[in-house]
Parts: sequence; C-alpha cells; structure tokens
Amino acid sequence: MKPLVVRKPRTARELLPLRLVCTAISALLVAMGGYNIVTREYYGRSTRFGFHEVWLEGAMAVSMGTVLLLFGLVPLAVWFRKPGNAAAWATVWTLVAAAWFVKVVYGQR
Repeated sequence: MKPLVVRKPRTARELLPLRLVCTAISALLVAMGGYNIVTREYYGRSTRFGFHEVWLEGAMAVSMGTVLLLFGLVPLAVWFRKPGNAAAWATVWTLVAAAWFVKVVYGQR
C-alpha cells in the first residue's frame, strides 16, 4: 500500500479558487455583522437543542454583530503568503472574537 501524499498548491493560480471562496465567506460574515450593528437587531438561527430562536435588540445585538464581524476577518488569512503570518492572523482575530463573545455572554447581566 502506497502512502497517501497530499500535494500542496504552490502557485497563486492554484490558490485563487480557495482565496475567492474564503473572501466570499468573509464578506458574508462581515456584512451580516455590519447589518446587525446598523439595525441594532440580531435574529439568531435555531439550535438543535429545543429549536429555540434568539432575538436580540439594542446593545446585545450590536455586540453579537461585532462578534460576527470579527469572526468574518478570519478567512482572509488565506491571502498571506507565509503560513506563519496566516496562522497569526487567524489566531489573533479568533481570540479577539472569542473574548468579545465571552464579554457579551457573561458581561451584561
């Protein structure tokens, strides 16, 4: 049995479809977050546990919109040429968004 060899794409042309898809995902998340911030309303999707829907207004909606906007910056890491820079970008924005989410959930009681 031959070992599985995964070839990494090397050229910018091979990375372009991945970069375009990640940019579209990022644009969608940033737009959703911006919409929540501007309208000051957040309509959460149903969960699989009880199918409860989330509806937030005011400051809580702005905070959740900010979380969405920050998480939307993570997929843009594919545009970096060096893997270390991409990992740093994704790590920083994930940690910032996670910290903001913790502030939203536990900070406003």
